[in-house]
Amino acid sequence: MPLGSQPKKELTSSRNLHYYPMKSSAVLKELKELKEDWSKQYFKFTDDQQKRYDKLLVLRRKRVKEMYANDRVHKGPSNK
Repeated sequence: MPLGSQPKKELTSSRNLHYYPMKSSAVLKELKELKEDWSKQYFKFTDDQQKRYDKLLVLRRKRVKEMYANDRVHKGPSNK
């Protein structure tokens, strides 16, 4: 393999061309798009959409836990 060339990464979704690791904003955007599709499809996911949604939800929850662990969330005003 020539220096500097890497094998192509497999696409994670046929609808949105994202690679792992995904940015937090990309996860939120794709979750929103899936929810919009879900509502247009009489509130049903296809099997592929459900799998994708579940994976994105895990990524989002992992990110939120990480933010709490690193004390990067607003916890309200401090009333002293």
